Amino acid sequence: MRTATIVASGVVLGVVAMLATSVRAGTATPRAPLSAGAGAEALAPLGPGRPLARCLRESLFKLRALRDELNLSPDQRQAIANVLQGHKAEIIAAIRSVHEKRKALLQAVRAENVDEQAIRQAAQGMATTIGDAAVVWARARREVLAVLTPEQRQKVERALAEIQNSVEGAMAELGAQ
Repeated sequence: MRTATIVASGVVLGVVAMLATSVRAGTATPRAPLSAGAGAEALAPLGPGRPLARCLRESLFKLRALRDELNLSPDQRQAIANVLQGHKAEIIAAIRSVHEKRKALLQAVRAENVDEQAIRQAAQGMATTIGDAAVVWARARREVLAVLTPEQRQKVERALAEIQNSVEGAMAELGAQ
């Protein structure tokens, strides 16, 4: 369950990143789906037998489709840009902190001598940092959702529920292997 939550949280962060990309570009021009053409072929090795990779690929497709389905107005794009700009420093600080804690955990895990206490301490530090990042995300998410119409919020929630179901399905498939 914890892994599913972390994966789903990462995917949810992708929504803001995709919205930010559309905002930065000034437009959200429709694009050919990744499932068509060379994009899908490049992702083919992630296919059958790799449930988490498949889940990630499907989630990215859903997020891309969501970005286009939201059909944000220029005012909404600007409002979202303002929200993200307002949280930019704390988002960057959270990302850097998670990155540093992850490096510390990897260093503890890769140490020549296994030091369980050091590994657990590094993992706890990372968990705390992820919690801090989740709080930052929750604040920004609340402000972004406030910019959307009820219909757009429903589309976001529906897409996120589908992604969460994909994560749960991938986790169940892992358990069956």
